[in-house]
Amino acid sequence: CNDLVINGNLRQLDKLADLIIDSGVAVYWAGQGVIRIDMTAELLRKLKKAGMALIVYGVESLADNVLAKMKKPFTFDVISTVLRRTKEEAGIKVWINLIIGFPGETEEDFRITKDRLKEIRRYVDAVSSLNPCNITAATELEMFPESFGIVFPEAQDGCEYWLTAYNKNTFETRKRKACEIYDFL
Repeated sequence: CNDLVINGNLRQLDKLADLIIDSGVAVYWAGQGVIRIDMTAELLRKLKKAGMALIVYGVESLADNVLAKMKKPFTFDVISTVLRRTKEEAGIKVWINLIIGFPGETEEDFRITKDRLKEIRRYVDAVSSLNPCNITAATELEMFPESFGIVFPEAQDGCEYWLTAYNKNTFETRKRKACEIYDFL
């Protein structure tokens, strides 16, 4: 079983865990989740008892500046706390997703993400998705590119080959950085 946002409604998730535990059926399941400080160790331990083996968290970046630009409702400190609870306190495997080169990400932000990967490595079993930032349809990046400083070159795929003013954030730059993180991992 897998779900795209397993922890969107924590009360329902808690009820699901109770139903699985009460049924006596041995299941192993996983889901994708968002970072939520209200994912308590108690709930995570209950999920483990209900057979949850893995949570893939959409972390995306470990630099607070980039997380704010992404409009994520959490910081690195919250990420670290939730990953620690999940892995060490509940015994659930942790995978994370990362996006490299979000508009406005600086070299310093990139370095911070790389350094912080070292800090959280004991809480992370794998990086399940590592991608240069692509622009997909119906996202804020696609609908309001000017507010992110995005330029779409003519005669190229805007999904991958967008760039920012002064060519600072090109596809080649994003790809190089993603490869650097990959090699680092």
